[in-house]
Amino acid sequence: MSNLRFSVYEHKLVYDGDHLLKRQLIVLKDGCGNIVGWTNFHRYAKSGKKSLARNLYSGPNKRCTMACLFLNYVFFDKYHIKKLTDVTTNMVKDFLNDYGLCNLPGDNERTHRGKETVNLCISQIIDFLDLMIQDNPQCKMKVDDLYRKEKVFSKTKKKYFERKVPIFEVNYRPKVKKIFRDIPEGAFQIIMNEIVTNHRNILMLAALSAFAGMRPSECCNVRREDSPLGPGIVFEVIDGEVTGITIDISEEKNLRSDLVNVGGIKKERKQKVYPAFIEAFMSCYDMYMS
Repeated sequence: MSNLRFSVYEHKLVYDGDHLLKRQLIVLKDGCGNIVGWTNFHRYAKSGKKSLARNLYSGPNKRCTMACLFLNYVFFDKYHIKKLTDVTTNMVKDFLNDYGLCNLPGDNERTHRGKETVNLCISQIIDFLDLMIQDNPQCKMKVDDLYRKEKVFSKTKKKYFERKVPIFEVNYRPKVKKIFRDIPEGAFQIIMNEIVTNHRNILMLAALSAFAGMRPSECCNVRREDSPLGPGIVFEVIDGEVTGITIDISEEKNLRSDLVNVGGIKKERKQKVYPAFIEAFMSCYDMYMS
């Protein structure tokens, strides 16, 4: 039984020809990756905030993935509980600290989790266990054993809100992680010339990233202006000159008949190409389309 692992299974459904619905389930897999059991744990992998209605089209998030890390930890890695209601406060404390200190199975010296990532994990695991305890009054752990509520003032929203704070201390290991963000113009020209010359199939991927600030997975969701699913690029033309370009990634659609995921949209929106880069973008676009 030690080779069993909890994992995320994603179910996809296409409706009205092009709309794509995704739902995640938490399943048990054996050492060969075969599903050997289905669970209902996914119903706890959601926000603890009360809501009267839920957006039907809201896509999957990472709550199920985070829940699987926790489930594998308490069922198989460090503890060996038989049912989720056997979980205790110490188990939760150990998991969150091992997560923050990068001591989980599979972590190595290159693994790094910053403060925001650790805080997100704390929030999602508390929400998961909060909903589980509410659904299972016989659980060994009670809400008061897990967290307390405190009021926090938001400087951006200019108001107070309640947040759940664990009753125990969670530690993380701070580490300065240098992110390479700014490419010198000379290096950028070399990269773009190489793409134009030898890798023109990814030219628009580079152009959308460089000139519209889009993520690679979002670029893969961009449709042509003449797409039967609706225009993905809209050009504003005045006197024969392109004066504005808008990329429509306001909704994830089914772009492949085999339902293979082309990548997710982190924030649904209509993204404009920065005005200073319109000429460069159009040069890449015309080259790519030809």
